[in-house]
Amino acid sequence: MNQKEPDIASRAQKESTKRRGPDQAGVRGKGFMRVKEAQRFLSLSETTLYRMISRGRLTAFKVGRRTLLSRVELENLAIARESE
Repeated sequence: MNQKEPDIASRAQKESTKRRGPDQAGVRGKGFMRVKEAQRFLSLSETTLYRMISRGRLTAFKVGRRTLLSRVELENLAIARESE
């Protein structure tokens, strides 16, 4: 019985990772932010961020239904806004 418990736990962990979207399974930790996170990070409205994306000031890409932004690009934008 004890031998099966770790196996069940490890399978549950793997299944949990499979069901979550890529950003929840580690993409955010690898340098990406969702729009809501970027909104808080930059203190900008969601509308402003999407406007910046549509005008080409920010690069975004879709993963499923989620829009992801580069953390490095957002940090550079934050630095540029501070120096203004």
